[in-house]
Amino acid sequence: MVVGRVWTGVRAAADEAVGSAVALRELGRAGLIGPVRPDRLARMATAAVRYRLTVTAGYEAGAARHPDRAAIVDDDGRLTFGELHERTDRIAQALAADGVVPGTRVGVLCRNHRGPVEAQIATGKLGADVVLFNTGMSAGQRASVVDELGVHTLLADEEFTDLPDTCRVVRDLSGLIAAVLGSIPLRAGEPVHIAAPLLHTWGHAALQLAMLLGSPVVLARTYEPERFLQIAGGCDAVFAVPVMLQRLLEQDLDGPMARVVAVSGSALPAGLATAFLDRYGDRLYNLYGSTEVSWVSIAGPEDLRAAPGTAGRAPLGTRLAVLDEHGEEVPTGVEGRVFVGNDMPFEGYTREGADVERHGDLMGTGDVGRVDEHGRLHLTGRADDMIVSGGENVHPGPVEDLIVARAEVREAAVTGVDDDEYGQRLAAYVVLEPGATADADTVRGWVRAELSRFAVPRDVVFLDELPRNATGKVVHRELAG
Repeated sequence: MVVGRVWTGVRAAADEAVGSAVALRELGRAGLIGPVRPDRLARMATAAVRYRLTVTAGYEAGAARHPDRAAIVDDDGRLTFGELHERTDRIAQALAADGVVPGTRVGVLCRNHRGPVEAQIATGKLGADVVLFNTGMSAGQRASVVDELGVHTLLADEEFTDLPDTCRVVRDLSGLIAAVLGSIPLRAGEPVHIAAPLLHTWGHAALQLAMLLGSPVVLARTYEPERFLQIAGGCDAVFAVPVMLQRLLEQDLDGPMARVVAVSGSALPAGLATAFLDRYGDRLYNLYGSTEVSWVSIAGPEDLRAAPGTAGRAPLGTRLAVLDEHGEEVPTGVEGRVFVGNDMPFEGYTREGADVERHGDLMGTGDVGRVDEHGRLHLTGRADDMIVSGGENVHPGPVEDLIVARAEVREAAVTGVDDDEYGQRLAAYVVLEPGATADADTVRGWVRAELSRFAVPRDVVFLDELPRNATGKVVHRELAG
């Protein structure tokens, strides 16, 4: 019996070997097997081991063996295996940034074009599972599949509407980056300097953009104006926070500057925008957004020249609305609360007690502002920063802007404090330029000449510097201390 089993095993092995030889012969005859460079063979083997017998493995092997050969030809043109490899790497990065991890289920609801193929390859690179939706399904059937299988993200063509709201819906895999690229002219493959802290939203967003563009990232452990200028001169784009530009201008430094300087993370003062443009040229872009709602608006050099301090216009795929207390959109030029809708939804804070105000598919930013006749957004301040002084609503923002605009002032912050008589009042914290002089009455006079009497800060405190966090935002709770 033992001999019989051994003989059976040997015969099976021989049959398998013969079968493999025949298979190899036929694959060679078809042109699927032939001489391959060692480095490409290694990549093909790695793809086969990592992705097994999947679409991802096949196309990765193709990219390794013949990167210049056409992989897909559709209505949008021709894609080579090499191009497909690079595109799906970036799509995978975008999906990963959106929470797709190994084991996540990603749905694909698309007609026949490069999109569903790219989606399957990119999803496979992340170790996630693909759920292919029949394009003939009803809305109810789609919702049932999403709920039953726990689909995290659904990649769908534009034609499909009434999609489930229980999962993340992405209609364009390129839309994650096109909104920003439509307003900020970044270039693929060019080096970028991320000076903004990587642990904050703006720095992390910059890193994602760089990855999607295939751009080398240049980093420095600390910010120093001289080093910043040296790095910026050798890069195509720079991602920074406004206070970095302010410190650069204070050092009175000249030199080459990156073609694109994009700032976010805190408000960009009008005077700082103008001073930077005058010194380094029309290369400044100001992005306004938040962790809750992603991007809201982007101001380019033309916007900042025409209306210094503006937060800009809503980018591609984003709807911007200014609403009153009843949730109705206010007329052009009228102040209200800023709401935004785009394809980057916010699912809630991890801490208890915090939430985002919503009106339909719009989410509140927590800011107050107005939109001018050119579609540019102008921010007044935070809705929760508004004070009621003697029965009058007063926003600190305009007061702060007025003080900062003075040549004697380096920086300033205005905030509300309790008042026994009026309920609340404004307090101004001012840092003067070196050698400049001004007293409290002078500062009050600047405000009194331009704004209502309730906007005049009763308290004026002079400081050597304002307390700021890593992104340059003033930490108001530390001012009084």
